[in-house]
Amino acid sequence: MDEIWLKRQFKSMGASVKIITLQSMPRRFERRRIIDRLKVEAGPRGQVFTFACRPAVRDHLVAPAADAHPTKRHLVLLVRLST
Repeated sequence: MDEIWLKRQFKSMGASVKIITLQSMPRRFERRRIIDRLKVEAGPRGQVFTFACRPAVRDHLVAPAADAHPTKRHLVLLVRLST
């Protein structure tokens, strides 16, 4: 995943993003999700979006902006796994 590009997209709309890696997941959830958790919090400089994913998935994530309007604080990401 190109984290620098993703952080730039969020910064352009006045927010920030963190990507964390989960150390373990229950077996029943291992293959079903790309992003395991998404958390949105208020930060000192706007909203902070935290994405959590498994180690095996993190290096294969692709998240291009499907639609972005920074002046309206609108960002739509298309999150998928690279092939």
